[in-house]
Amino acid sequence: MPSKLSNHPHRGATLVETLIATAIASVLLFAIGLTYLSGLQTRGIVDAQQRLIYVDQFVFAALQTETSSMQTISSPVSGVSNELVFTDASLDTVTIAQVGTDVVLTREGNPSVTLNALGIRINTFQVTRILGDTEAVRIDVIYEVDSVRGRLIEHTTTYVFSAH
Repeated sequence: MPSKLSNHPHRGATLVETLIATAIASVLLFAIGLTYLSGLQTRGIVDAQQRLIYVDQFVFAALQTETSSMQTISSPVSGVSNELVFTDASLDTVTIAQVGTDVVLTREGNPSVTLNALGIRINTFQVTRILGDTEAVRIDVIYEVDSVRGRLIEHTTTYVFSAH
C-alpha cells in the first residue's frame, strides 16, 4: 500500500516555526520598549536637573547684580529671616524675599520681579545675618521640581554676599 506521506519539501512556514518566530519577536520588542521607556525617564530627570541648575545660575546672577551695590542691610538685623532688605548705592530700598514658592525681587518704585521660573519652586529661602567687621549675609536656597512619575528633585545652594 502506497504511503500518503511524501518527501516533498514544504513551502512556507509551519505553525511551530511561526509561533517560535512570534515569541522571539515579542521578546525583542518588549526589551526594546523597556529600554526606550527607561531612556525617556532618564531624559525627564536630566531635563529637570538642567532646569534646576539654570534657575540656580539665574538667581545667583540676579542676587549678585543686586547685592553688588548693597550699602546697608536692614533685614535681617540678626539671626535668620526669609527676606533680605537693603539699601543700594542710590539709596533705594531693595527687598528679596520668598513669597509662597517664589523668590521675588522688589526695588523701590518698580514692580516686583519673580526670579525663579521653568516650574521650579522655592522650598526654602533663608537669609542669615553674618556679624563681623562688614555687613554680610548668607542665603540658603532649596529649589525643587517635579520630575517624571512625580519624583521630586531638590537642589540646595548657599550664597554669601557682603555690603560695600
